[in-house]
Amino acid sequence: MTLENDWAYYQRRAQQQLFIASRATDPAIKAIHLDLAARYATLSELAAREASGKGPNTTSSIELAIGR
Repeated sequence: MTLENDWAYYQRRAQQQLFIASRATDPAIKAIHLDLAARYATLSELAAREASGKGPNTTSSIELAIGR
């Protein structure tokens, strides 16, 4: 996957999680999906920075963002 594809994938996943959260009726489920959306948004930002040459190595940044 290219860095631009990474950005698009993470952006799309963030939007999907926001949509699911907007439909959730259980507050705990809504919170889980909002957390996932925030994580995907962070990954999207990291991939975009790396693609522009203004960020650190994507792999290590992504691992940090997801807690590895």
